[in-house]
This record gives sequence, C-alpha cells and structure tokens, in this order.
Amino acid sequence: MRLLSAGLFVFTILVWGAVSKVTGQTSVPPVPQLDHFKCYLTTDKAVNKSVVLHDRFGTSPARVLKPVRFCNPADKSHGNYNSGISNPDAHLKIYKLKTGKERSPKTAVVANQFGTLQTLKVVRPDVLAVPTQKLPHNPPVNLDHYKGYRVRGTSINATVRLKDQFNITTTMPLEAVVVMKPVWLLNPADKEHNQVLTRAMYPNQHLVCYTITPQNIQKTVEVDNQFGKEKLDLKLSDILCVPSILF
Repeated sequence: MRLLSAGLFVFTILVWGAVSKVTGQTSVPPVPQLDHFKCYLTTDKAVNKSVVLHDRFGTSPARVLKPVRFCNPADKSHGNYNSGISNPDAHLKIYKLKTGKERSPKTAVVANQFGTLQTLKVVRPDVLAVPTQKLPHNPPVNLDHYKGYRVRGTSINATVRLKDQFNITTTMPLEAVVVMKPVWLLNPADKEHNQVLTRAMYPNQHLVCYTITPQNIQKTVEVDNQFGKEKLDLKLSDILCVPSILF
C-alpha cells in the first residue's frame, strides 16, 4: 500500500478545489502530506517538563526527559516510489518520556509504503516527538506532536535510498540503507503544557519508526521548540520514520 503518494495528494487537492467551487463554500483544506523523517542520535540534559498527553490510546500525565533523536524530513526512494519532501521546515526532536501505568492495546496493525499489513506488539509509552525549528529554517507548520510507543515486530529488510538536508546537493546520490525492525509507533497527540493545550491537527497521520543501517555523522545544529533553544551534537543516523495508517 502506498500512503499519501504525490499523486493521491494532488488528487485530493483537485477534488477539494472542485467541491469548493461548486458549493461556493469554504471548507477544510486537504490534509497535507506527511514527510518521512531520518533521525539522528543525540544526547543532552533532560528538560524535566510535566505534560498531559492524549492520543488514540488514551490520556496520561507524563514527564519529558532528555532528547534522544533529532529528525530531518527525508526524500525516500523505494522501488518505483519517490516520496520527495513536502515540508522542508518540519523537524522533530524526540525526547524520552516517563509515564505512570496506563492501558494501551497489546498489538497495533499498521500499513505503509512497505506493503503488507504489519502487526506490532505494543510494549510501553516511550518517547514524545515535538515539532522543532532547525535554524536557519522557519518554525514548522502543519506538524503535530507525537506520543511514541515502543513496539516490536518483524524486520522489513528493504533497501531504500535516502536524502535529507545534510546531503541535499543535486550531484550527491541518495544513500542506500536497509530498513530493519520497527522500534516506535508515533501517534498524533494533544499536549497540555503550562496550562496551554496544543491539539493534534491530523489525528489519522501516524509514523512508524524503523532501525536502519547506521551511518556516522558529526554535525551540530541549533534548534528551538516549546521547551527552549539549544545546540545539539548529532552522532549518527539510525532510524527512519515512515508515514503510516493505524487500523
């Protein structure tokens, strides 16, 4: 199954435009295409912020701890499919998350561009992915917070080619990596922090994150989000997050 391919996205825009013209009414615009994300290992001090998160699996208080990954939007080529990058300002900073005991389903069934339905074993809440500005890019828009669950599942064992903002020159080929086991299921989430509620805009746009062939990198980026501004040292890329449907 191909999720939100470029053709489907354009088709959605055309249909929405045609309906608006016929009815003469302004309706909700089409859902923007969610990018793939290539994620880099990073470490820094814990932010220790209290939040309340509500996602498809329920509502829970949580504590946001140290950052563990920083993610760039990525262009992914797999077979005859090429994702491109629709939102170059959309970046995610992923933090470890501490929650109390909470109920969540034991399994989740997802589908994405890797084809067949995938059954994931849901282990526990594990991370929070926060929309983040990477300077000198603009702040992200049309990007939700995501509550991430540690999952287990069958390895994909698919070779894909990736290009992100750290290798964007037109002469540089896409890097080949192998997509392996799923590690996180990211659900769009409402987040309450300091009595400010940020609602999920696109509750049906999920991400499944897989381990990939690690690639070393030495990069420092300056980032800014609701938890503050800081510089992050990136060590290697090891995770690819893929737009997915959760059934």
